[in-house]
Amino acid sequence: MMSGNPLSWPQEQCHIIDQLYPYSAVNIIGGVVTIEGIVDLPRLHAAIQSAIRQFDALRMWFVMGEESEVVSQVQPYHWRDIRHLTFSPDYDKENLRPAAIETFVDEWFRQPFTLLAHDLFEFVTFTCGEQYSGYLFKAHHGIADGWSMALLSNHVKRAYEQQDVPDDASPAYSAFLAQQQSYQASTRFAVDRGWWRDYIDEYRDCFPDSSPIVTTEGIS
Repeated sequence: MMSGNPLSWPQEQCHIIDQLYPYSAVNIIGGVVTIEGIVDLPRLHAAIQSAIRQFDALRMWFVMGEESEVVSQVQPYHWRDIRHLTFSPDYDKENLRPAAIETFVDEWFRQPFTLLAHDLFEFVTFTCGEQYSGYLFKAHHGIADGWSMALLSNHVKRAYEQQDVPDDASPAYSAFLAQQQSYQASTRFAVDRGWWRDYIDEYRDCFPDSSPIVTTEGIS
């Protein structure tokens, strides 16, 4: 059992979905970033390592807490090995990417993460002849969303193009947790929770007549 931070409400929702649909990729998000021409592979890998180092929430693990509940822990940064794949440039004008890339991406995104005490993200770099290169990224929805993925790809782009520029001082995940804890202790939180309880009571007949999988501290 390990100490850690309580899951946020969105993370609790992801945890419930993971229990409902185990071994599925329902909580996997990600994308493909392409670079025209031949990529400087060591430079790209260094840019990705910079992002892993900079975005501490990316290094979050889910672990079993001291009271047998799932909690989160931000792990110290260490160098991650990044796979590199080479694809044949066999695409035609109607397809944006070669069929081999599309097949790999489809299968890769179907592979769920090991949820406890493991990294919940993965990068894979690739080249496709001399036409273009790039990287693939996927993560568990409990540590990333569409907005954070945009920030992540922007950071990799900047770090690749400006190799000597130091990491910027973006807010740490601990600052977000402190903000959330302050909100939960506020009068505004009590008002918001009361509103949601009334709203749920009004539509309770629409909900399944069964107990929730887990009880949250938010609105239960």
